Amino acid sequence: MKPTTVPFEGQKFRVLDDGSIVSESYAPTKTSNDFSLTAHVGTITAVRLDALTHPQLPRGGPGRSIDGTGALTEFKLRIQPTAQDAPPIDVLIRLLDQQREQLAAIAQSDETASSRLQEMIGLPVDACLQLTGQTPREFAAWMVVARAILNLDETITKS
Repeated sequence: MKPTTVPFEGQKFRVLDDGSIVSESYAPTKTSNDFSLTAHVGTITAVRLDALTHPQLPRGGPGRSIDGTGALTEFKLRIQPTAQDAPPIDVLIRLLDQQREQLAAIAQSDETASSRLQEMIGLPVDACLQLTGQTPREFAAWMVVARAILNLDETITKS
């Protein structure tokens, strides 16, 4: 997939043949850039952001500091459905809502369900409300979202 819009706010970006983007010109200490792309796909189940090396970057990159390093402090993803005037969907909020729905289906009286919830949240189900202020199902839904964020961070930092 290749970006459809590339910002130009002092720095210059170049889209390479493989769809990756290399930043050229000066390297600001703080910046925020928005890139857009259109993808005609079904359900999106994951997003991967890689910091790639490139011979043009200092010490081969992946960053543009004199040591070839860089830092990503925030990553936001918004999905805009292709239907005109459709509101954007916050991916993490959608994941949270999906988890709430799935966890609501777990019967509280079901012994297996209680042990599954306890395994997910790492707390005794009856202590969850007292310790976190949330029901076990709500806490478990937030745990799934937190794990998704941590997995995204891990994917970014490993690359």
